Amino acid sequence: MRFVGLCCQQSEVIQVGGVSVQVVRLLAEGACAQVLLVRSSATSETFALKRILCQSQEVESDVQMELQVFRFYFLVPYFERGSLWDAIDAACQSSSPLWPFTQRTALHLFHGICSGVLALHRAGFCHRDIKPHNILLSSSSSGEDFLAYIPVVTDFGSCAPIRVEVRSRRNSLDLQDEANRKSSAPYRAPELFEPTVDVALDGQSDVWSLGCVL
Repeated sequence: MRFVGLCCQQSEVIQVGGVSVQVVRLLAEGACAQVLLVRSSATSETFALKRILCQSQEVESDVQMELQVFRFYFLVPYFERGSLWDAIDAACQSSSPLWPFTQRTALHLFHGICSGVLALHRAGFCHRDIKPHNILLSSSSSGEDFLAYIPVVTDFGSCAPIRVEVRSRRNSLDLQDEANRKSSAPYRAPELFEPTVDVALDGQSDVWSLGCVL
């Protein structure tokens, strides 16, 4: 799976696992990927399509891990409400009475996030970059009641196997470098800043990040 130097063109048609989708617009772009809003040619449903820009062997290796998590293509539902971070930022900017969250709202959202992380752990993966930016919000309600929102954990480019043994100093430095590239420092577990030799990294890293989110 290699896309190098691709640009986003409106009306571009892409085949994804036998599904034909048309590009509507660019939603976001990073150093290694684009997220496109696309529409199914058959049903007119909208989706978010993650297009990877594999510009190095290192990035290509990261993509293979993310593919294991998705177990399919990077075509996912489009959540027009955006992320938890977007919701918090909008509420702050507008001086909304919805912010700060009530304890009931915070616990409702946090319970949903924990459920998503638990499912990921049971599948054999640790996320390693849990933060409000990587929590999308789904809701069947058209209102602003956060109790009707369902948080969805996303962005699995940072994922690693649920248990990783740190076997040497070289191994520790490699894991530290990987964490620097993939995990946001304010939410990063202490053991990822300088992994200790002969100690295993596991799902506890996500537990620390969950605490930071709460």
